[in-house]
This record gives sequence, structure tokens and C-alpha cells, in this order.
Amino acid sequence: MEMPNALRFPFTLFRAALLGGAVVGLLEGARAAIMGHLGARAFLACVTLVTGFAALLGALAGLGLALLLGLGAWGRQGQNRPWASLVGWILAGAVAACAPVVALLQTADRNNRFLAAGIVALASLLAAAAAAPLRGEV
Repeated sequence: MEMPNALRFPFTLFRAALLGGAVVGLLEGARAAIMGHLGARAFLACVTLVTGFAALLGALAGLGLALLLGLGAWGRQGQNRPWASLVGWILAGAVAACAPVVALLQTADRNNRFLAAGIVALASLLAAAAAAPLRGEV
């Protein structure tokens, strides 16, 4: 069965993220095992666990991005409805508003206020940059 063109790229992206996570996990597990001076069985266990965990993280990140791209392709195929635009604006605004609040709450008890302010500002800029394509600003 032939896959529609709109879904081909997100699926390829998911596979690439899964493979990338596995490769990074394999290399990182081997590095950790070498630095830990592990024996052969512990070396294999370390490499296997780190590879599995990194592949899982890569798969989850790739799945999230593929889902976002697939939903975007699906949404562009239909008519623009006002309620869909409203939901998109609300979700993009919520992401851009929640990230700096979470960063602020996580850094509220730090002694270095300049570092905390920098973290909050960085979180705000990154969240706004991530939300801008969702709203169609870019």
C-alpha cells in the first residue's frame, strides 16, 4: 500500500529520530562503559541500557514531531475554520506563556538572580520561537 505524500516525510522523520537516538545511545553507552573500566558483561549491559533509553527518547521526540507535521499537513488539506484558528492561537499562546512561568518557578530559590533571570528570558524566547510557526507568524 502506497503512503500518501503528506505522511511520507513525518514517517521518515520518525525513523531518522529513532535511528539517531540508537546511534547516540550506542556511542554514549560505549563511552560510559570505557570510562567506567567495566568488564565484558557489564560493558554490554551498559551499552544495551543506554542504547535502549536513547532510542526510546529519540522515538518519542520523533513521534511528537511527526505527529505535529502530520497534523499540519492534514489541516492544510481542509477548509480553514474559525474555531480551528482559535484553538491554534490558544495552544501557541499557552506554550509561550507556560515555559517562562515554569522556568521562573524552578529558579525562584536560587541565590544568583542574574542567572535565574537569564534562564527565564531564554525559556521565554525559545517558547515564543517554537510557538510562532504554530500561529503562522513565520
